[in-house]
Amino acid sequence: MKISRIGSEKSPARRVPIASVQIDSCLSCPARDEGVFCRLDQETLTALDAIRQTTVYPKGAILFVSGQTPRGIFILCEGRAKLTLTSPRSGQSFIVGIVGRGNVLGLDAVVLGTPHQVSAETLGPTHVNFVGAAELSRLFEAHAGIRARVTQSVASELRHARTQAARIALARTVEGRLAGLLLELAVTARRDDRGVHMQLGLTHEEIAALIGTSRETVTRLLNGLRRRGLLRIKGGLITISDPARLAAIEQTIPD
Repeated sequence: MKISRIGSEKSPARRVPIASVQIDSCLSCPARDEGVFCRLDQETLTALDAIRQTTVYPKGAILFVSGQTPRGIFILCEGRAKLTLTSPRSGQSFIVGIVGRGNVLGLDAVVLGTPHQVSAETLGPTHVNFVGAAELSRLFEAHAGIRARVTQSVASELRHARTQAARIALARTVEGRLAGLLLELAVTARRDDRGVHMQLGLTHEEIAALIGTSRETVTRLLNGLRRRGLLRIKGGLITISDPARLAAIEQTIPD
C-alpha cells in the first residue's frame, strides 16, 4: 500500500489528511476516461501507477499554497478543489476556479519551475494521486507520449478558465450566472429520475465570488430557485430537479 502524508504537522499553512487509502490500480480506475493523465497507453499508465502516492483528504485540506515551491502534481481521482488567488496588497483571497475529477493540479508550476500561482483546497473528501516532480521528470524522459498529455492538460486548464470568465461576461443576468455555475458543478454529479444530486461544498460567499455578486444576492436567488421547484436544498446537498429549465435561465435575456 502506498501511503502519503502530503503536508507537515509543523507547517501552519497545511493540514494533514485524516485518512490514507490505496486505489488498487490506475488501470481500473472508474474515472480513467475523464482525466487527461488517465488516457495514456497501458505501458505509460502502468509506469505512472508505480510512482503515484494515493491519499484521501478531508474537506478543507490544503494541497498547496500560492508562492510555495512545487513538489509535484496532484491528480484528482474523486472530489473537488477550489483554486484561490491572494492579492499581495490587500491579502484578500479570490476564488478563480473549481476543479473536479480528472484534473491535474500544480502541473504548470512543475513544468515551468516556478512557485505555485494559486492555492488549492479540497471542497469535500477528495481522492488524490500525488506524483513527485523528480519522478514526473523521469516519466517524461522514459515515455514521450505523456508530453502530449501535458499539452492537453494545459489546454484544458485554459479552456476551463475561459469558460468561467465567459460565465460572468456573457450571462445576461446574475441568476443566469448562478444557473450556469450550478450546471457546471453538476457535470460529474449523480443523476436519477428525481434530478441531479451534488454536495455543493461552497459557501454563499464563495459562490458570490465566482459569479461576481454579493452573498445576499446568492442567498436570495437560491431561495427563489427553490421556491420555483428548480432546486431542492437540504444542508449542503443540492438537487437540480429540472436541469433543462435551469439551462434556460442561464440563457435568459432580461426585459
